[in-house]
Amino acid sequence: MSGTVGLAEQLVSELVDSGATAVALTGSYARGDPTTNSDLDLMIVGEGQSNLTVRVGVLVAQSWASEDEYRGRFLDPLRSGRPFRAGDRRSCFTIPRDAPGF
Repeated sequence: MSGTVGLAEQLVSELVDSGATAVALTGSYARGDPTTNSDLDLMIVGEGQSNLTVRVGVLVAQSWASEDEYRGRFLDPLRSGRPFRAGDRRSCFTIPRDAPGF
């Protein structure tokens, strides 16, 4: 996992250099329960193209949107995603419908 954390730190630096104003780690790495098959899920604030790439053997899902778009998604999760209950130790999350891989 430490190699993936290093990859995430490298990606954040690259994304900021590309114009991102914020980057959020989501998914299994953010929850602290990644497996060997987990991808690296990044929500990126700024103007860019959402995509799936493979970096050093790790699938990286980048979901780009403006600050206003993300704000709207969190204020009205039913508009842009599907809420779900994810176990006892977590509360309700939203997966944006247009996120890569969904």
